[in-house]
Amino acid sequence: MRDDIANVDKDLGKLAPESEAKRAAVRMIDDQLTGLEQILNEADDKVFAEFCQRIEVDNIRDYEEVQLKMAQEENEALEKFTVQKARIGHQ
Repeated sequence: MRDDIANVDKDLGKLAPESEAKRAAVRMIDDQLTGLEQILNEADDKVFAEFCQRIEVDNIRDYEEVQLKMAQEENEALEKFTVQKARIGHQ
């Protein structure tokens, strides 16, 4: 039993540096993605600046969020209506 624990501890000791290296690589890639996302957001802001100003929103992402929420609410209402209509039809 103690030999098994010692072997596991030894294996963990060998894996720790590799694990940390992979974590560092993931953090680096995550930072790169964040940077690219920021570049894309800035480009979107430039492209849609006039539109956003006209409809009085800060940026296109805010507009898209509102539109998505409205579409989801509309779909939910339509689904409820369809269920209610079917229920009435069966009665």
